[in-house]
Amino acid sequence: MKTNCGLPQETVRKIVERLTSLTADLYVLLTKTLRFHWNMEDPRFYFLHELLDGQYHQLLEEVDLVAERIRQLGKPVSASMQEFLKESRLKEVKSAMDGNKMLASLAESYEQLLKLLRADVELCDKLHDPATSDICVELLRKFEKRVWILRSHL
Repeated sequence: MKTNCGLPQETVRKIVERLTSLTADLYVLLTKTLRFHWNMEDPRFYFLHELLDGQYHQLLEEVDLVAERIRQLGKPVSASMQEFLKESRLKEVKSAMDGNKMLASLAESYEQLLKLLRADVELCDKLHDPATSDICVELLRKFEKRVWILRSHL
């Protein structure tokens, strides 16, 4: 699909490269959150199960927002687990964990994303792409709150 968003092609390439990694990061975090949601074993099961239910639904909306931005820039979106695992800067968790370790692991992933998003905002600002920068800032606000909520239960 050919679009003209007013950005030079080299700028689009750089931004899409970052957004591709971000899409993969969000999908890996979505999968991690779902895994913990499904496998929660904790005395606070019901509450944590519901908390994670809300978070994975939010992540699904957020990964869609980022993927749609890639499409608005005229590029295809990676959309396979193999591609997501290759492109993500986050790691999967494969071992069983108790509730506190699950929450801490999710908080750490969000904290890692906060650092990456700040760098993404800086790049978008440098490349004069306020639309993508705005998406990253929106995610920053949401993820800072999620870290606070997750850490408050530890």
